[in-house]
Amino acid sequence: AGAIQLVGLQRISSKILALLSQSLGLVVALMPHLRANLALHLPAQRHALLSQLDRILQDYRDHQKKVFAKLVSIMLDRVDNSEAMHSALSGSVSIMPGQPSPYMAELVRDAQSLHRVLVPILTKDQMEDVYIQILNGFDTKLVSIYSATNHSDSRVSHRITTDIAHLITSMMQLQPESNQLCCPQLAKFAQNIASQ
Repeated sequence: AGAIQLVGLQRISSKILALLSQSLGLVVALMPHLRANLALHLPAQRHALLSQLDRILQDYRDHQKKVFAKLVSIMLDRVDNSEAMHSALSGSVSIMPGQPSPYMAELVRDAQSLHRVLVPILTKDQMEDVYIQILNGFDTKLVSIYSATNHSDSRVSHRITTDIAHLITSMMQLQPESNQLCCPQLAKFAQNIASQ
């Protein structure tokens, strides 16, 4: 928010956030080398100034974590559009059998789009960290939303299980090499309501 006000931007894209995180990462990676060179050339009485570099380094690391957290929150904010989800679950939206609801289809498209933007910019480990957080958020938020619905109605329970299957299948395709189970709470929830 501070950057938006400072520069006068309307919004900051996910790509800009990812590039910012990598720029911060570059500075973080170079800072120890800079500190070591300064320590060699600074007089001993000035070495206390090097502690300022340590604080700056920590500030950059913290800022990079906040940027990653913002990337995660962008996706999790999509889940908060529960009005669209409730209309899909209530049956007020016509959906072909076996197809995900428009809400879930859009959520998956957004996650895939973010993935396409981030893959060329973030490292493999950073991608995995960001997507684990996103999937954990999906897991928690969607279970909470689905638990509040009347899933004793067979149409609603079928809609929920179809949407969950679509989400899990799609997200697993984004991270095929990950050994992390995708949305375990959602999978268990779908399994429980399907067996009722």
